[in-house]
Amino acid sequence: MNSPAAQTLGDDPGVLPRAVLERVRQALVIDDDDFVCKVVAGQLRSLGIERVSTSSGGPDTVRLLNEGGPFDLIVSDLCMPKFDGIQLMRLVAARQSSAAVLYISSSGHKLLAAARDLAAERGLRVLPVQQKPVERERLRDALLELGREARAPAARRNGVAAEPSVAELRQAIADYEIQVFVQPQIDARSGELHGVEALARWISVQHGPVSPEYFVALAEQHDLIDELTEVVLKKSLFACAKWAGAGLDTHISVNAPVASMSNLVLPDTIVAQLERLDLRPDQLSMEITETGFLRDPQKALDVLTRLRLRGIGLAIDDFGCGHSTFQQLRRMPFNELKVDRSFVLGMFTERDARSILRSSLELARELELYAVAEGVETSAHAAALAQMGCEILQGYFLSRPFPADQLPAWWRQNGARLRALALRGWAEENG
Repeated sequence: MNSPAAQTLGDDPGVLPRAVLERVRQALVIDDDDFVCKVVAGQLRSLGIERVSTSSGGPDTVRLLNEGGPFDLIVSDLCMPKFDGIQLMRLVAARQSSAAVLYISSSGHKLLAAARDLAAERGLRVLPVQQKPVERERLRDALLELGREARAPAARRNGVAAEPSVAELRQAIADYEIQVFVQPQIDARSGELHGVEALARWISVQHGPVSPEYFVALAEQHDLIDELTEVVLKKSLFACAKWAGAGLDTHISVNAPVASMSNLVLPDTIVAQLERLDLRPDQLSMEITETGFLRDPQKALDVLTRLRLRGIGLAIDDFGCGHSTFQQLRRMPFNELKVDRSFVLGMFTERDARSILRSSLELARELELYAVAEGVETSAHAAALAQMGCEILQGYFLSRPFPADQLPAWWRQNGARLRALALRGWAEENG
């Protein structure tokens, strides 16, 4: 049986899925070792990328980046005597900014991680770093990220003419045009439905699908985030009530903006909405990113404590990627910790990511918090996380996000399969 991820990305392990090949039409491989260039270029061609150029670094690379392309993918060594990966990064950001960058190197993992993070901060699309010697299947796995990116709804981040204005977003919020999609969260031990995360989606009449990253940032910049969150919360609770009416008793997690944590009437407002829909407090969790608590920890502690006193769940989101201290984590009354997807995606290729993941799960156990892992994209991720003691799994391997009203039908179609996978330790069937 094929996994949902395999069904989405293509079943032929010999070549890349069409979604990736449409995204990567021309690639450039840079390495001062000609043999490495030939091997990696051959691997890319065997994966279906026909137009692959190579360069040994130095002036030839500068000329190619200035005059060639445009390249959709740049695979580069990090340590080269004439032209190192950091210099390359600056040139790519200036001349080939739309290219995805994939570093290959025999350097230590900390140096590779630092280079990757620096490239991301320069606005480049950085794929998982590959240690030398490069393995074809790991290279393919890294490139699959581009297929998921190609299908994600997005308005152009540059070229403001194609992007909705703040006035259009304000009207969309007022008209309840913002939709709620959900992504299931599955119990790692039983395969049962634990709950769902609510995800805001905007299908603009004029612009089509708009990237959540774009319109959420726009809402934050123009003081619309509270209104946006209110719409998402109301629609999420209404969907949860409909699921209960259809015989599916589950809970929903809704992302809360940092600014809401200073709103002292928030707990009363949420409880009133729950009561109107005849929902229990434990059917709702609020997810708050850990970066927010530094702004006004006293009010945050007030609001979060009152939410927990009312029985509403609290999740610290993107754990490990923010700036909060362990002291703040100790003070805030969370009952759930969500490990950031970057640590899950890097668990097999980056020692630091694996160590942080294990430590986060151990911390959750010590603090008696539910641990939710985002970014579960393969059966190997699911199996490893279950063995590490992670309680809840969320990611494309289990399901891509879908409209909230489809949840009962999705569970009827997939519940038995997920329970069976969990009983097998998340090992997939062959054939």
